[in-house]
Amino acid sequence: MPEILPTGAPHPRAILLWDGTAWRVQGCDVGGRGQVRGEDQLFSYQGRIMGRDFEANVAAGDHHLQSGTVGAGDVWVITNMLLVNRDSAITESRMRTRLGGVSYEVVSVVAPAANVALQWAGHIFLVEDEAIWGSLLGCALNDDIEFYWHGYRMTLEV
Repeated sequence: MPEILPTGAPHPRAILLWDGTAWRVQGCDVGGRGQVRGEDQLFSYQGRIMGRDFEANVAAGDHHLQSGTVGAGDVWVITNMLLVNRDSAITESRMRTRLGGVSYEVVSVVAPAANVALQWAGHIFLVEDEAIWGSLLGCALNDDIEFYWHGYRMTLEV
């Protein structure tokens, strides 16, 4: 952004800030209130996240379905997850997240019936290399299993 001298401000109500080397114009709304982005950011929206991991006709045993990891410079906010075995009652359903290399359980249920989904709603903030996943323990041969999630991407302000 080019330097603006106080005498050359684009508007008489423009907010000028000194960044240590030059004067810069700070955005403001029609009421003259400064629009600040960065450390004091409360909320931003970059786009929607919707995902599904589906496996058909699985082998008997435990299965794990994952969202994939967040890329560099992104922040994901997961607001809803759903995990289900469409065909059989199983031992346990678990939703987990990996934050900073540590795994945390979000919610679990013991012995869900066939086609009864484990659902969760809230806010999980994920940054680079973090992920969510669902585990279905004790699946039978040829079960169909699904993990859905959605939320939104935030802009990462620095």
